[in-house]
Amino acid sequence: MIPHLLAALVLVGTAFAGDDCVLTRPDVEGPYWLDGSPERSDLRIEGDGPLLDLVGTVVGDDCLPVSGAWIDIWHADDEGDYDKGGWSYRGHLFTDAQGEWHLQTVVPGMYPGRTSHIHAKVRGGSGITLTTQLYFPDLPENETDAFYHPDLEVLVRDVDVDGNMAAEFHFVIEDDGVEPCDGDINGDSRVNVDDLLAIIAGWNDPYTVDDLLTVIASWGECD
Repeated sequence: MIPHLLAALVLVGTAFAGDDCVLTRPDVEGPYWLDGSPERSDLRIEGDGPLLDLVGTVVGDDCLPVSGAWIDIWHADDEGDYDKGGWSYRGHLFTDAQGEWHLQTVVPGMYPGRTSHIHAKVRGGSGITLTTQLYFPDLPENETDAFYHPDLEVLVRDVDVDGNMAAEFHFVIEDDGVEPCDGDINGDSRVNVDDLLAIIAGWNDPYTVDDLLTVIASWGECD
């Protein structure tokens, strides 16, 4: 399911060039965001479902891909409950050099007053944070959810007999095209242990000892 979806994503991402990219609609943050989520792209917990493979891109309003964009995700579990003190179904990830991202999680459950939704914060080089929510099409609860908007629906590419879903969403954010500073591997405008861990995880593919020395020499906030 996912290899076919990723191939489609490349085509969709390429189509942004020359298009009129409209900024993604913001939406309410809600009461359950927690700062400092772990960096990870797989939020799944064994036994929960249906599964969701969600891919997409982050581009600026100039339609160019934003590499190293920070995407923070949080949502309810499959029964509609949030982990209010821990990190279940919470995490952040970064776009790759082509502005692409891939999240593995579950389809969130509903709770009274809300349809199924995923919270997201997205930030590129401008430092401006987009706070929004993602929704799923064709749910009756969409009609009664005060925060739902069709512009924020994911594009569903596949659903199997168990309800496992493959979908995509493309964020358009305000971005000034500022490149990460030397040593800022993940593009969060500071050089710290997260960049050091990225170097270790990618040792020799693609990072080398020169990258390690750059991180050490550039430690701290970017200018």
